Amino acid sequence: MLAKGFVLAKDALKRAKSFDERHNLVSNASATVASIDRKIGLSEKISIAWMVSEKVREVDERLQVSEITKSAIAAAEQTASSAGSALMSNQYVSTGASWVSSAFSMAVKAAGDVSIMTKEKGYGVTESTAVGTVVSILNALKSILQLDF
Repeated sequence: MLAKGFVLAKDALKRAKSFDERHNLVSNASATVASIDRKIGLSEKISIAWMVSEKVREVDERLQVSEITKSAIAAAEQTASSAGSALMSNQYVSTGASWVSSAFSMAVKAAGDVSIMTKEKGYGVTESTAVGTVVSILNALKSILQLDF
């Protein structure tokens, strides 16, 4: 059985080779690829890109740019995390953040209540005008929070 498969494969290979010799498919394809390569200089560009890539890798290995960058990013993340923890542990900051969050929650609730009441009374308020009301209230609250006390 194995021998028959080998014979079939060998016969198929011979037929493919004779077909190629009659029609010159491989040589035509090779000539076309070579012509395109000469016109656009693809192999030269690939060679240059490969050399540049190798040089960048060598410089990176020598100067350890990737490792230094990773270390700097890790240190920056740690510092930001520590600063965030320190800020949130500060009584004044956490109280202010809580106040701002509560103020925004109350403004959204009030805007929603106004929207529901005007719809119930039939003033023709649409969803887009209700959203506009909420946005207006939030913008007013935002401008209030930006004032210096």
